[in-house]
Amino acid sequence: MIPYLTFIIIAGIVALIYRGVCEGGDIRKSDGLKDVNWTPYAVCLCVALICFVAVRDITVGADNPNYLGSLHYYAGISWGEVFTAKLVWPYDYEPLYFLLTKICAHFYLSDHAFFFIIGILIYPLVFDFFIRYSESPYVSFLIYCALSLFAYSLGVYRQMIALSICLFSTRWIDSNKPIPFVLTIVLAMAFHSSSICFALLWFYKKIDVMHLLKIAIPVSFLFLALGRALAMVAVKIFPQYAHFVGSKYDVEGGSFSMLVILLFVAVVVLFALRDTNDFEKSPQMVKISIFALSLALCLQAASYSMVIMGRVLSYYSIFLAILIPYLMMHCFGRHGRVLSFYFVVPISIALFANSMATLI
Repeated sequence: MIPYLTFIIIAGIVALIYRGVCEGGDIRKSDGLKDVNWTPYAVCLCVALICFVAVRDITVGADNPNYLGSLHYYAGISWGEVFTAKLVWPYDYEPLYFLLTKICAHFYLSDHAFFFIIGILIYPLVFDFFIRYSESPYVSFLIYCALSLFAYSLGVYRQMIALSICLFSTRWIDSNKPIPFVLTIVLAMAFHSSSICFALLWFYKKIDVMHLLKIAIPVSFLFLALGRALAMVAVKIFPQYAHFVGSKYDVEGGSFSMLVILLFVAVVVLFALRDTNDFEKSPQMVKISIFALSLALCLQAASYSMVIMGRVLSYYSIFLAILIPYLMMHCFGRHGRVLSFYFVVPISIALFANSMATLI
Protein backbone atom coordinates (compact mmCIF):
# COMPACT_ATOMS: atom_id res chain seq x y z
CA MET A 1 0.00 0.00 0.00
CA ILE A 2 2.88 2.39 0.73
CA PRO A 3 3.90 2.73 -2.96
CA TYR A 4 0.35 3.74 -3.91
CA LEU A 5 0.07 6.34 -1.15
CA THR A 6 3.51 7.67 -2.08
CA PHE A 7 2.41 7.99 -5.70
CA ILE A 8 -0.66 10.16 -4.98
CA ILE A 9 1.22 12.30 -2.43
CA ILE A 10 4.02 12.98 -4.92
CA ALA A 11 1.36 13.74 -7.56
CA GLY A 12 -0.15 16.29 -5.16
CA ILE A 13 3.20 17.96 -4.47
CA VAL A 14 3.90 18.17 -8.19
CA ALA A 15 0.41 19.69 -8.71
CA LEU A 16 1.18 22.46 -6.19
CA ILE A 17 4.56 23.14 -7.82
CA TYR A 18 3.02 23.13 -11.29
CA ARG A 19 0.31 25.57 -10.24
CA GLY A 20 2.91 27.86 -8.65
CA VAL A 21 5.01 27.85 -11.83
CA CYS A 22 1.96 28.59 -13.99
CA GLU A 23 1.03 31.52 -11.78
CA GLY A 24 4.49 33.05 -11.66
CA GLY A 25 5.35 31.60 -8.26
CA ASP A 26 2.29 33.05 -6.50
CA ILE A 27 -0.19 30.23 -5.82
CA ARG A 28 -2.61 32.77 -4.30
CA LYS A 29 -2.88 34.74 -7.51
CA SER A 30 -6.06 33.28 -8.99
CA ASP A 31 -9.45 32.65 -7.48
CA GLY A 32 -9.94 29.42 -9.41
CA LEU A 33 -7.74 26.50 -10.27
CA LYS A 34 -9.47 26.46 -13.65
CA ASP A 35 -7.32 29.48 -14.62
CA VAL A 36 -4.36 27.11 -14.83
CA ASN A 37 -3.85 24.98 -17.94
CA TRP A 38 -3.83 21.58 -16.27
CA THR A 39 -3.52 19.55 -19.48
CA PRO A 40 0.29 19.01 -19.42
CA TYR A 41 0.17 18.01 -15.75
CA ALA A 42 -2.78 15.64 -16.27
CA VAL A 43 -1.15 14.00 -19.31
CA CYS A 44 2.08 13.38 -17.38
CA LEU A 45 0.14 12.03 -14.39
CA CYS A 46 -1.85 9.73 -16.66
CA VAL A 47 1.29 8.33 -18.36
CA ALA A 48 2.99 7.84 -14.98
CA LEU A 49 -0.10 6.07 -13.64
CA ILE A 50 -0.29 3.67 -16.59
CA CYS A 51 3.36 2.72 -16.14
CA PHE A 52 2.98 2.47 -12.37
CA VAL A 53 0.04 0.05 -12.43
CA ALA A 54 1.63 -2.01 -15.23
CA VAL A 55 4.52 -3.11 -13.01
CA ARG A 56 2.44 -3.99 -9.93
CA ASP A 57 2.35 -7.45 -8.43
CA ILE A 58 -0.10 -9.72 -10.23
CA THR A 59 -1.88 -10.48 -6.93
CA VAL A 60 -3.09 -6.86 -6.63
CA GLY A 61 -6.59 -6.68 -8.08
CA ALA A 62 -9.99 -8.03 -7.06
CA ASP A 63 -10.74 -10.19 -10.12
CA ASN A 64 -7.21 -10.65 -11.41
CA PRO A 65 -7.21 -14.47 -11.11
CA ASN A 66 -10.18 -14.67 -13.48
CA TYR A 67 -8.92 -12.08 -15.94
CA LEU A 68 -5.40 -13.47 -16.09
CA GLY A 69 -6.82 -16.97 -16.30
CA SER A 70 -8.84 -15.90 -19.33
CA LEU A 71 -5.58 -15.17 -21.19
CA HIS A 72 -4.72 -18.86 -20.99
CA TYR A 73 -8.29 -20.01 -21.57
CA TYR A 74 -8.73 -17.91 -24.74
CA ALA A 75 -5.34 -19.01 -26.07
CA GLY A 76 -6.91 -22.43 -26.56
CA ILE A 77 -9.71 -21.04 -28.75
CA SER A 78 -8.85 -20.83 -32.45
CA TRP A 79 -9.71 -17.72 -34.47
CA GLY A 80 -12.15 -19.84 -36.45
CA GLU A 81 -14.10 -20.46 -33.23
CA VAL A 82 -14.11 -16.84 -32.00
CA PHE A 83 -17.74 -16.22 -32.98
CA THR A 84 -19.04 -19.71 -32.26
CA ALA A 85 -17.16 -20.90 -29.16
CA LYS A 86 -19.35 -21.51 -26.12
CA LEU A 87 -17.65 -19.64 -23.29
CA VAL A 88 -17.99 -20.94 -19.75
CA TRP A 89 -18.18 -18.95 -16.52
CA PRO A 90 -16.14 -17.09 -15.36
CA TYR A 91 -14.78 -16.46 -18.87
CA ASP A 92 -18.10 -15.71 -20.61
CA TYR A 93 -17.25 -12.06 -21.18
CA GLU A 94 -18.91 -9.45 -23.38
CA PRO A 95 -17.80 -9.52 -27.04
CA LEU A 96 -15.29 -6.67 -27.17
CA TYR A 97 -13.56 -7.65 -23.96
CA PHE A 98 -13.45 -11.23 -25.22
CA LEU A 99 -11.89 -9.99 -28.49
CA LEU A 100 -9.39 -7.81 -26.61
CA THR A 101 -8.30 -10.71 -24.40
CA LYS A 102 -8.14 -13.08 -27.37
CA ILE A 103 -5.80 -10.70 -29.21
CA CYS A 104 -3.58 -10.39 -26.12
CA ALA A 105 -3.58 -14.19 -25.73
CA HIS A 106 -2.72 -14.62 -29.44
CA PHE A 107 0.46 -12.58 -28.98
CA TYR A 108 1.27 -14.35 -25.68
CA LEU A 109 1.48 -11.05 -23.80
CA SER A 110 2.91 -11.22 -20.31
CA ASP A 111 0.73 -10.34 -17.34
CA HIS A 112 2.41 -6.95 -17.00
CA ALA A 113 2.04 -6.17 -20.70
CA PHE A 114 -1.65 -7.02 -20.29
CA PHE A 115 -1.88 -4.62 -17.34
CA PHE A 116 -0.30 -1.93 -19.53
CA ILE A 117 -2.91 -2.44 -22.27
CA ILE A 118 -5.74 -2.29 -19.73
CA GLY A 119 -4.28 0.94 -18.29
CA ILE A 120 -4.19 2.53 -21.74
CA LEU A 121 -7.87 1.69 -22.21
CA ILE A 122 -8.94 3.09 -18.82
CA TYR A 123 -6.91 6.07 -17.65
CA PRO A 124 -6.60 8.38 -20.71
CA LEU A 125 -10.40 8.64 -21.00
CA VAL A 126 -10.72 9.27 -17.26
CA PHE A 127 -8.17 12.08 -17.36
CA ASP A 128 -9.72 13.49 -20.52
CA PHE A 129 -12.96 13.76 -18.53
CA PHE A 130 -11.16 15.52 -15.67
CA ILE A 131 -9.34 17.95 -17.99
CA ARG A 132 -12.54 18.81 -19.81
CA TYR A 133 -14.81 19.38 -16.81
CA SER A 134 -12.89 19.60 -13.52
CA GLU A 135 -11.66 22.66 -11.67
CA SER A 136 -8.65 20.60 -10.54
CA PRO A 137 -7.67 17.32 -12.23
CA TYR A 138 -5.53 16.36 -9.24
CA VAL A 139 -8.36 16.77 -6.73
CA SER A 140 -10.61 14.86 -9.14
CA PHE A 141 -8.04 12.08 -9.39
CA LEU A 142 -7.79 11.99 -5.59
CA ILE A 143 -11.56 11.65 -5.30
CA TYR A 144 -11.46 8.94 -7.99
CA CYS A 145 -9.05 7.07 -5.73
CA ALA A 146 -11.10 7.76 -2.59
CA LEU A 147 -14.22 6.30 -4.21
CA SER A 148 -12.34 3.00 -4.71
CA LEU A 149 -12.48 3.48 -8.49
CA PHE A 150 -8.70 3.27 -8.74
CA ALA A 151 -8.79 0.04 -6.72
CA TYR A 152 -11.49 -1.27 -9.06
CA SER A 153 -9.35 -0.36 -12.08
CA LEU A 154 -6.69 -2.77 -10.82
CA GLY A 155 -8.96 -5.78 -11.10
CA VAL A 156 -12.48 -5.00 -12.36
CA TYR A 157 -11.32 -4.41 -15.92
CA ARG A 158 -14.45 -4.81 -18.00
CA GLN A 159 -16.52 -2.41 -15.95
CA MET A 160 -13.77 0.17 -15.61
CA ILE A 161 -13.14 0.16 -19.37
CA ALA A 162 -16.89 0.54 -19.89
CA LEU A 163 -17.00 3.39 -17.36
CA SER A 164 -14.17 5.20 -19.13
CA ILE A 165 -16.01 4.95 -22.45
CA CYS A 166 -19.16 6.24 -20.76
CA LEU A 167 -17.21 9.25 -19.48
CA PHE A 168 -16.22 9.98 -23.06
CA SER A 169 -19.92 9.99 -23.96
CA THR A 170 -20.62 12.90 -21.58
CA ARG A 171 -19.49 15.35 -24.29
CA TRP A 172 -22.51 14.23 -26.31
CA ILE A 173 -24.83 14.92 -23.37
CA ASP A 174 -23.25 18.32 -22.95
CA SER A 175 -23.68 19.15 -26.65
CA ASN A 176 -27.12 17.46 -26.94
CA LYS A 177 -26.15 14.91 -29.60
CA PRO A 178 -28.20 11.75 -28.93
CA ILE A 179 -26.93 9.52 -31.75
CA PRO A 180 -23.20 9.68 -30.84
CA PHE A 181 -24.20 9.28 -27.19
CA VAL A 182 -26.21 6.11 -27.86
CA LEU A 183 -23.47 4.65 -30.06
CA THR A 184 -20.87 5.30 -27.36
CA ILE A 185 -23.02 3.63 -24.71
CA VAL A 186 -23.50 0.61 -27.00
CA LEU A 187 -19.70 0.46 -27.38
CA ALA A 188 -19.35 0.52 -23.58
CA MET A 189 -21.93 -2.26 -23.24
CA ALA A 190 -19.77 -4.42 -25.48
CA PHE A 191 -17.26 -4.38 -22.61
CA HIS A 192 -19.74 -4.56 -19.72
CA SER A 193 -23.52 -4.74 -20.05
CA SER A 194 -24.13 -2.81 -16.81
CA SER A 195 -23.05 0.42 -18.56
CA ILE A 196 -26.62 0.72 -19.85
CA CYS A 197 -27.26 2.39 -16.47
CA PHE A 198 -25.24 5.39 -17.65
CA ALA A 199 -27.88 6.15 -20.30
CA LEU A 200 -30.17 7.53 -17.58
CA LEU A 201 -27.99 10.64 -17.38
CA TRP A 202 -29.24 11.74 -20.81
CA PHE A 203 -32.58 12.70 -19.24
CA TYR A 204 -31.20 15.16 -16.69
CA LYS A 205 -32.64 18.15 -18.60
CA LYS A 206 -36.15 16.81 -18.20
CA ILE A 207 -35.85 16.81 -14.41
CA ASP A 208 -35.48 19.49 -11.76
CA VAL A 209 -32.26 18.00 -10.40
CA MET A 210 -32.25 20.05 -7.21
CA HIS A 211 -35.79 18.94 -6.39
CA LEU A 212 -34.82 15.36 -7.21
CA LEU A 213 -31.90 15.59 -4.80
CA LYS A 214 -34.25 16.75 -2.03
CA ILE A 215 -36.42 13.69 -2.72
CA ALA A 216 -33.45 11.32 -3.01
CA ILE A 217 -32.35 11.91 0.58
CA PRO A 218 -35.48 10.46 2.28
CA VAL A 219 -35.91 7.86 -0.49
CA SER A 220 -32.40 6.57 0.21
CA PHE A 221 -33.48 5.64 3.75
CA LEU A 222 -36.48 3.79 2.31
CA PHE A 223 -34.19 1.92 -0.08
CA LEU A 224 -31.94 1.06 2.83
CA ALA A 225 -34.86 -0.82 4.36
CA LEU A 226 -36.00 -2.43 1.09
CA GLY A 227 -32.55 -3.14 -0.29
CA ARG A 228 -32.82 -6.94 -0.43
CA ALA A 229 -36.03 -6.86 -2.45
CA LEU A 230 -34.51 -4.29 -4.83
CA ALA A 231 -31.42 -6.46 -5.25
CA MET A 232 -33.60 -9.38 -6.35
CA VAL A 233 -35.38 -7.14 -8.86
CA ALA A 234 -31.98 -6.07 -10.25
CA VAL A 235 -30.97 -9.71 -10.67
CA LYS A 236 -34.15 -10.36 -12.66
CA ILE A 237 -33.36 -7.43 -14.95
CA PHE A 238 -29.75 -8.59 -15.37
CA PRO A 239 -30.02 -12.42 -15.15
CA GLN A 240 -26.35 -12.84 -16.06
CA TYR A 241 -25.59 -11.82 -12.48
CA ALA A 242 -27.93 -14.39 -10.90
CA HIS A 243 -24.95 -16.55 -9.95
CA PHE A 244 -23.94 -13.89 -7.42
CA VAL A 245 -27.01 -14.77 -5.33
CA GLY A 246 -25.84 -17.13 -2.62
CA SER A 247 -22.18 -16.57 -3.52
CA LYS A 248 -19.48 -14.84 -1.48
CA TYR A 249 -20.71 -11.53 -2.94
CA ASP A 250 -24.23 -12.05 -1.60
CA VAL A 251 -23.60 -10.44 1.75
CA GLU A 252 -24.96 -7.47 3.64
CA GLY A 253 -22.82 -4.61 4.80
CA GLY A 254 -22.18 -2.40 1.80
CA SER A 255 -20.11 0.68 2.43
CA PHE A 256 -21.98 2.68 5.06
CA SER A 257 -19.21 5.28 4.94
CA MET A 258 -19.97 5.84 1.23
CA LEU A 259 -23.63 6.40 2.05
CA VAL A 260 -22.63 8.97 4.68
CA ILE A 261 -20.33 10.73 2.19
CA LEU A 262 -23.07 10.89 -0.44
CA LEU A 263 -25.57 12.24 2.11
CA PHE A 264 -23.05 14.85 3.27
CA VAL A 265 -22.30 16.02 -0.28
CA ALA A 266 -26.05 16.14 -1.03
CA VAL A 267 -26.64 18.42 1.97
CA VAL A 268 -23.70 20.64 0.97
CA VAL A 269 -25.06 20.94 -2.58
CA LEU A 270 -28.52 21.90 -1.34
CA PHE A 271 -26.97 24.57 0.91
CA ALA A 272 -24.33 25.90 -1.51
CA LEU A 273 -26.66 26.12 -4.52
CA ARG A 274 -29.84 27.09 -2.66
CA ASP A 275 -29.91 30.37 -4.58
CA THR A 276 -31.54 29.76 -7.97
CA ASN A 277 -29.11 32.16 -9.66
CA ASP A 278 -26.10 30.23 -8.35
CA PHE A 279 -27.57 27.01 -9.66
CA GLU A 280 -28.45 28.45 -13.06
CA LYS A 281 -24.91 29.82 -13.47
CA SER A 282 -23.34 26.45 -12.78
CA PRO A 283 -22.00 24.48 -15.80
CA GLN A 284 -24.13 21.78 -17.41
CA MET A 285 -21.77 19.09 -16.15
CA VAL A 286 -22.37 20.23 -12.56
CA LYS A 287 -26.11 19.82 -13.11
CA ILE A 288 -25.53 16.37 -14.59
CA SER A 289 -23.37 15.61 -11.55
CA ILE A 290 -26.19 16.58 -9.19
CA PHE A 291 -28.52 14.25 -11.08
CA ALA A 292 -25.90 11.49 -10.83
CA LEU A 293 -25.53 12.18 -7.10
CA SER A 294 -29.26 11.58 -6.59
CA LEU A 295 -29.05 8.25 -8.42
CA ALA A 296 -25.89 7.27 -6.53
CA LEU A 297 -27.51 8.05 -3.20
CA CYS A 298 -30.48 5.76 -3.83
CA LEU A 299 -28.36 3.02 -5.38
CA GLN A 300 -25.85 3.02 -2.52
CA ALA A 301 -28.66 2.67 0.00
CA ALA A 302 -30.20 -0.18 -2.01
CA SER A 303 -26.86 -1.95 -2.42
CA TYR A 304 -26.27 -2.14 1.33
CA SER A 305 -27.99 -5.54 1.38
CA MET A 306 -25.93 -6.97 -1.48
CA VAL A 307 -22.40 -5.67 -1.85
CA ILE A 308 -21.97 -6.59 -5.52
CA MET A 309 -24.68 -4.07 -6.50
CA GLY A 310 -22.34 -1.34 -5.31
CA ARG A 311 -20.21 -1.78 -8.43
CA VAL A 312 -22.98 -0.22 -10.54
CA LEU A 313 -22.66 2.82 -8.28
CA SER A 314 -19.41 3.69 -10.07
CA TYR A 315 -21.30 5.00 -13.11
CA TYR A 316 -22.80 7.75 -10.93
CA SER A 317 -20.42 8.25 -8.01
CA ILE A 318 -17.55 9.27 -10.30
CA PHE A 319 -19.35 12.57 -10.88
CA LEU A 320 -18.37 13.54 -7.34
CA ALA A 321 -14.93 14.06 -8.90
CA ILE A 322 -16.45 16.96 -10.85
CA LEU A 323 -18.97 18.19 -8.31
CA ILE A 324 -16.75 18.42 -5.23
CA PRO A 325 -13.95 20.52 -6.86
CA TYR A 326 -16.63 22.84 -8.26
CA LEU A 327 -18.17 23.33 -4.83
CA MET A 328 -14.70 23.91 -3.34
CA MET A 329 -13.81 26.59 -5.88
CA HIS A 330 -17.07 28.50 -6.30
CA CYS A 331 -19.35 28.19 -3.31
CA PHE A 332 -17.45 29.08 -0.14
CA GLY A 333 -15.21 32.08 -0.89
CA ARG A 334 -11.42 32.19 -0.62
CA HIS A 335 -11.17 31.11 3.02
CA GLY A 336 -13.79 28.42 2.58
CA ARG A 337 -11.88 27.14 -0.41
CA VAL A 338 -8.71 26.72 1.64
CA LEU A 339 -10.58 25.04 4.48
CA SER A 340 -12.40 22.70 2.11
CA PHE A 341 -9.09 21.75 0.49
CA TYR A 342 -7.60 20.76 3.86
CA PHE A 343 -10.82 18.87 4.61
CA VAL A 344 -11.25 17.02 1.30
CA VAL A 345 -7.62 16.01 0.68
CA PRO A 346 -6.85 14.22 3.99
CA ILE A 347 -10.21 12.43 4.00
CA SER A 348 -9.71 11.34 0.39
CA ILE A 349 -6.24 10.00 1.16
CA ALA A 350 -7.60 8.11 4.18
CA LEU A 351 -10.42 6.58 2.13
CA PHE A 352 -7.96 5.65 -0.61
CA ALA A 353 -5.68 3.97 1.93
CA ASN A 354 -8.64 2.00 3.27
CA SER A 355 -9.68 0.85 -0.21
CA MET A 356 -6.15 -0.33 -1.00
CA ALA A 357 -5.75 -2.01 2.39
CA THR A 358 -8.70 -4.27 1.61
CA LEU A 359 -7.24 -5.03 -1.82
CA ILE A 360 -3.60 -5.82 -1.02
